[in-house]
Formats: sequence, C-alpha cells, structure tokens
Amino acid sequence: MDPISATSIAAAAIQFVDFSAKVIFKTVQIHKSSSGSSADHDELEEVTRDLTLVCQNLDKSIASEASQHLGLQKPSPFKGLGVECQNVAAELLGALNKLKATGKHSKCRSFRQALLAVYKEGEIKALENRLGRFREQLTLRLLESLHNVIQGYYVTNKKPEGIERQDTGIAVEILEHLKASREWEKHLIDALHQNTGKTLLGSKPMLEPPSTLKTTLEMRLQQSLRFHEIDDRHERIPKALQDTFEWTYRPAGSRSKWASIVDWLQRGDAIYWITGKPGSGKSTLMKFIHDEKRTKRALEVWANGATLVAAGFYFWNSGEQVQMSLEGLFQSLLYSVVKERKELIPQLFPSRWEVLNLFGHDNHAWLLTECVDAIRRLASPVFSEYRFFFLIDGLDEYCGDHSELIHILHELVQASHIKLCVSSREWVVFQDAFSQLPSLLLQDLTSEDIQIYVRRRFEDHEGFNRMRKREPAFALELIDEVARRSSGVFLWVRLVVQSLLHGISNADRLSDLHRRLEQLPDDLESLFRKIFDSMDRFYLEHACQLFQIHRAHGPMSGLRFSFADEESESAWKTGRHKPLAPDDIVYTVDQMKRRIDSRTKGLLEMDNWRRPVRDNSSEQHYQYLATQCQVQYLHRTVKDFIETESLWKEVILPSTPGFDPYLSLLKALTLDIMTWDRKTSGPEHLNTSICEALCWASAVDPKSHRVAIEMLDALDQAVDEIWRDPKTHGLLPSLAMSDGQRHLLPLALRLNMDWWVRHLLVRRCPVSPPRPLRPYTFFTVEKIPVIECPKGLTVPALDKPSTDCMRVLLEYGASIYDRNDDDMPLWKYVRFEFRSLCNCYPGDYRPERGDFEYWCATVEMLIQFGADAAQLDTLFSSRKHSAWNREWQYRYYSFRETLSKIGSPENPTFDAAGLSPRKVAIERLKRRRAKRQADRATRRTLGSLHTFASAR
Repeated sequence: MDPISATSIAAAAIQFVDFSAKVIFKTVQIHKSSSGSSADHDELEEVTRDLTLVCQNLDKSIASEASQHLGLQKPSPFKGLGVECQNVAAELLGALNKLKATGKHSKCRSFRQALLAVYKEGEIKALENRLGRFREQLTLRLLESLHNVIQGYYVTNKKPEGIERQDTGIAVEILEHLKASREWEKHLIDALHQNTGKTLLGSKPMLEPPSTLKTTLEMRLQQSLRFHEIDDRHERIPKALQDTFEWTYRPAGSRSKWASIVDWLQRGDAIYWITGKPGSGKSTLMKFIHDEKRTKRALEVWANGATLVAAGFYFWNSGEQVQMSLEGLFQSLLYSVVKERKELIPQLFPSRWEVLNLFGHDNHAWLLTECVDAIRRLASPVFSEYRFFFLIDGLDEYCGDHSELIHILHELVQASHIKLCVSSREWVVFQDAFSQLPSLLLQDLTSEDIQIYVRRRFEDHEGFNRMRKREPAFALELIDEVARRSSGVFLWVRLVVQSLLHGISNADRLSDLHRRLEQLPDDLESLFRKIFDSMDRFYLEHACQLFQIHRAHGPMSGLRFSFADEESESAWKTGRHKPLAPDDIVYTVDQMKRRIDSRTKGLLEMDNWRRPVRDNSSEQHYQYLATQCQVQYLHRTVKDFIETESLWKEVILPSTPGFDPYLSLLKALTLDIMTWDRKTSGPEHLNTSICEALCWASAVDPKSHRVAIEMLDALDQAVDEIWRDPKTHGLLPSLAMSDGQRHLLPLALRLNMDWWVRHLLVRRCPVSPPRPLRPYTFFTVEKIPVIECPKGLTVPALDKPSTDCMRVLLEYGASIYDRNDDDMPLWKYVRFEFRSLCNCYPGDYRPERGDFEYWCATVEMLIQFGADAAQLDTLFSSRKHSAWNREWQYRYYSFRETLSKIGSPENPTFDAAGLSPRKVAIERLKRRRAKRQADRATRRTLGSLHTFASAR
C-alpha cells in the first residue's frame, strides 16, 4: 500500500487535533464574551456540525485501516492514536450538544450559565492537555512515517505514488495530500529543531540521499551558515610586507623568550597565544599565518596522515554585531569546516539534515546554542580521525564576557585532535588564562620587520631616493632612528614614516627632518593627540562633524558617508527616485576620500579605494565603489583615542554647535534610497535602508524636527515612486498594508514619531477621511518584525507602547475599541499586556520600573479617552510571592497613584465605578426601566378607573 494511503488516520487525526483546539478556544471565547447573541448560537451550531464530520472521517479511517491490515501482525502506528481521538471526540460532542440544548431558547445570561455548567475551567484545561499530548504523539509518528517514506525513496530512487513535483521536499507534498496546514509543517520542523544535537527519531538511520540531491542539500546548509560580513575583517587587514615575519617559520633559539610557532604547529597541542602592544601588528601576523602555505605543511606533520581542516576568525569590535560575537565566531568556523569537508554535515547537524531531507528547506535562524553544540560535537571522539586547527584573532575585541570565551576555548582543546592559535592584547584576563602556554610577545620580535618596512616605504618615494644619493649616511641614520624608537609598534612607524615623507615632499632640510622626528611622541596616544592638534583650524569643525557621524553609525560606505556630508538641500528636496550615473559615483566617492584625508589627517580613512580605469569599468566595479569603499578608523587605537570622554566633551562637541549627526544620517539614508538602483542592489537592501532611515529619524533632536519632516516627506515620495513603478512594484512587501497601499506610517507609529505622524494626518496623507485609522492603531503596541535598529542606536519605543502616537491617532478619530487581526480590541489588548506585566514573578521576565511606568501612562491615557476603568479592578493577582512583596507593593501603589490622577480634585481617591462608562450606561438603563414600569403601572391604574367608571 502507498504511504499516503497508509497515513489516512494521520490525516484525520491532524484535522481532529487542529479542529478540537479551535473548538475549545471558541467555547472559551464565547464564554468570555459579553454578547451571547443569536450569532453565537449559530456559530456554536456550525462548530458542532463541523466537528461531527471530522469525527466521522476519523471513524472511517480507523475502520478502513483495520480492514486493510486484517490478519497482519503490525497495524498502522496511528491506530491507537485514532482510537484515543475518538474518545475525546465523544466527550466534545456530548458537551456541545448539552450546550446547544441548554442555550437554544435562552437569553444572554442563561446562555453563559449553561456554558459554565458544561465546561468548568478544570475540564477545559484537562482537554487542552490531552490534545497537547496527541499533538506530540502525532508529531513523532508523522516524522517516523515521513522518514521511512523518504528512506524508501532514496533506496529505490522512486517517488511515492501521487508525488510528482521535484521542486519541493517529499514531506511537504505528503502533508498537502494529508490536507495538513502549513502550521503542521512548521510544527514538525520546530519539533526537530528542539532536539538539537540528537535526532528526534532515535535509532532511525541517518538519511542518505542520492548524490545529486545530497550536493544540493549540503550547499543549502553551508550557505545558511554564511553571513554577509564573514570575510570582511580578513580582507581589511593589510597584508604583511614581503620578507617580513619570516622568523615565524624558523626554530627558536635555546635562549629565546618565545616558543617557536613552527615547532608548535608541527608537534604542539592545545593553545598558542600571540600577544603584544596595541598597533604592534598582531592581526597582520595572524593573517600571515592563516594564508601562508608553510603553515599547512607544518600542520600536516601534526596531522600525521589524518584529514586536516583549518579555519580562522577575526573578531572586530568596530564592525557589525556578528563580527564581535560568539555567534559570528562559531558560524564562521563551522562554515569553513563544512565548506572543506561536506561529509561532516549529517553528523554535525543531525536535526537540520533531517529537516532538509524531509522538507527541502530550513529557514530557521542559527541559534548560539545550536552552534555551540556543533562545535562541541567536533571535539567528541567521533571526529578523532580529523585534525582541526582554528586561528582566532582579537579575543579582546569580543563584546561579551571574556572569561566565558576563554572557558569555551579551553573546553575545545581538551580534545587532542583540536588546537588553537589565538591573539589578544596583554590584558590580565588573558595573561591568567594563557601565560603558562606557548606564546610570544610580538613587539620583541619585529625590529627587523620594521626596518624592512621603513626601508621599503622610503625607497618607494622619489624624493627620498634623491636625498639618499646626496646624503647616504643621513638616509641610513633616519631609517635606523625610526626603527629604534618604534618599540615594536607598526602603527607608530606607519604614521611617523607618513609624516617624514610629507616633509621630504615639502623639501624639508635635514635639520627640519631631524626636528620633525624629534617632536613626534614615542607613544601612540600622544602621537594621536599631536595629529589631532595639527589639524587645520579652518577644517576643525568639519572634521569633528565627520567624527560624530562615524561614531553614531560606525563604518559605512564612502558613498553613504558623502550623502551624510551633503550640504545642498536641492539634493534631497525633490523626492525624485533617480539612480546615480557611474561617473557620478566615482566623482562623489573620490571627493569624499579627499575630504576625509584632508580634514582628519588620516585618523579616518577610506579603505579599498581604487579609482576605476574608464575604459575597463564594469557595473560590478561601480557597485563595489558604492558599497565596499568603507570609511573607518585607521586602527582600533584611534577609535579608543577619539571616543575618550574628555576629548569628546572638551573639543569635538563644542566645535560643532547645533550639529545633529542623526539628522545627517537620515539625510544619508534618504539620498541612498532616492538613488537606489535595482540593477546593483536588491530589495533587501532597500527595505533595510528604509527601516534604518526611520530609526535615525526617531533619534533626531526635537530642534531639528522641521528639517527632518521635509526629509521624511522626500523619502516617502521616493518610496512611493518606487512602489508605483511597474518595474519595482512589489519589492517592498514589509511596508504593504492590507488595503494594498504602501506607506511609512506603520514604521513611524512603532517608533513613536508622533511629530511626523501628526504632520501626515494634518496633510491627510496617507490616511484621509473617511478611510478609517483602525488598521494602524495596533502598530503603536505590537512589534513590527521588519524593524532592526542600526548598530549603536537604541530605540526605546520598540519594546514599549508608542503612547504619544496612540494619543495622536485617538485625537484624529481612532477608537480604543479598534480590533486587530485576532479580533481583540485595543483596550483589551493593552489590559492583558499590562496584567501580565503586573503579575510576573521573580522566575519570569522582570521588566524595568521604567517599563511599568510607561504602561501606566498608556493605561491612564486610554481611560481619559473613555476606556472602562472598572475592568482594572482585578488587574493585580490576589496571589503574592513572599520573595517579592516589596516589588509587588511598589507596582500596586504606582498603579493606584496613576489612577488617582484621573479622579476629581475634591476626591483624589480612585472610584472605578464612577469612571466606568459601562456602569454609567447600566445605571441609565435601570432608570429608564424603572420609569417605563412606573408608566405602565399608571396606565393600568387609569384603565381600571375608566372601566369602573363605565360600569357605573
């Protein structure tokens, strides 16, 4: 029998479990509703009828399965589950029938009483638990069945009957045949991922697809590990100059203070630590070791015939978050491992391998725990036939707990088939961890390398060569003096050589060069201060603006930096979408490089700049110029110097009165979007840029709101133009509303930009009467997943209700009873969120007091707009935990204080009944009813008197 027919009970069980959950939810929902109208009765009738059909399908499936397996020893694994589902179905149907009979002719109150009689809270909870167990059993048995089906397909190379398409996973198609929703596919994938590190299917053999399919699945998993910045830092580190660092591959002398690297590569184990002063060239040396072929030859001696796998990672705290995190470290190492040895994928990632084989895709983001489990698996004896060498640079640039990182590294090297070469500054935490291991102090070993570097730089300069012919002794003395004073710090040498060559170009006399060298400080910080003080006073304000822009954003492309530095308002006021011509890109980036070099004296630099040859320019090269020529600090030590609190407060900020870097970044993103070219940049970049622009706008100083509004209007016009263009229509799905329109109002609401929201509503764009505000109300309280804050920017409104924007919407006609997609009114949603915040326990998420006060303000505002305050009487749970009584009391009294503000001055004590519109309406109805009863009594009395008079 084919597998789809064999799982007919599974199909019925899926429908039953899904539908039963909806029944319970709807029953509770009806119970909690205040209407109890005839529509509720009709819906209950439909629920009962539909559940009856589902149960009939379940009965037929079980009967059919029993007849097909008559006389067989091994019936379907779903039969027992189907019988259990029948029992629950009988209970549900009986309860619903009682409910129908009780509530058929009753009114609102009797209907709710009948519902309470049929379903007590405990019974509902018990049914939910039983359905949860059914879902778990069904998940496991479905996965087992799907695994067996696909295993059979791999063996016979023949798809099951009824499966035709080749572009999806077999499990996806089988679930479609079972009429299972996409939710079940997601549930099955989640179940596999929850068992990270071990297969949910226990003793089932690992799936082994045919070679062609296997290659495809391996590539999908490998690419899922890769992130955009994975090679960024490695490429930015300058290459070692030829003939430098050659001592690395020489044996160390018997009296040497350092352990030979080549000896450790060939015969050592555990960890080798490279340390040194800031700017001494640690990253350059690590890149040299990683790329040098002699490293691999030395490691092959250690491998002794075993399969060698080498990988590297370079921490960078000036880059993106992933470049300074454990996630980035482990993903990068695992990516390099599986790229080189794809046969390791099934053993390293059993759950993901199962998902890929069953469903053909896996969109789950990589979690740190998953990566750590895979790295630890590498250290298990299963992989002892391999030899793994990992090179990790810049441990001091890791953004987390360094002790935790060191612990993980030590744990890894407990396995004899793994060893690490790491580098860091001479911090105490690293000295304590690595000082007893093989190591070297870099500045003690690079005197020859520095002389080679200085000689090469001078010899490449025509002016120096002319001077050397006339003054050979002085030229040699100059080289030796620079090397002697360097103290092993390459960065100091680079800056000093640059200054001396500048003097030679200016025809400095020998005495001038002597004095120039004498006046340069020996330590980096003093040297940076001298360079900073030597800036042209005319350009100081502009230089400080550039430093502020860079600090706010971090490294960015030269093109975007030039947009941030743009002065002309005409560049963005048009709001027209028009991509830049190639010549404009070259000119703009070149001009920005000249400004950076002249204003900041090399403290900021644009790396990877290559002016294109006009006859050999390609579209890809212009894209490279637009995105890859990054503006960044010369070195991490420059970042440490520029961002010191004293320099920032005493020089940089006072030099730029009224300057707002966030406004400049909003301008940069606006121009970036206005010049977006779909040929060289995808829609993901466009969506990210739009979200970034709104994030920077939310941080703009209120004094700059007028200009920011003009920029945002231009941005909105450009985005609208892109949306309406037939060639680019539909590229902005994250900003599309349910009405098919595209606008930026949802993002502005979530970011609490009330000043721009009010401006949009005054303009009646994009929402104008009689179009309702209902679709937008919930953006003030619910998270929008497309918003990701730029690095270094904190937007508090993302985790809190946007109270200011909520007030603006309510003032312009929105209602506190506007409903979301789950049919929940705004006031009810806020009430539930606030209740969960108030009643959390110490073991749960503990919000900050500021969060609580933020929600208090939101509740206060909604009550002012007519919310029923009486519904807050039971907001705080009566249960109290002794460990947090003090915190509970703070919350309670803060809450009461908030509500007391709404009371009258004469009676500040909060009276929920007095403020409740619902209770006021009930009192009004009671008065009307009493008046009607009195009128009827009067009429009856008058009628009786009239009858009595007529009879007389």
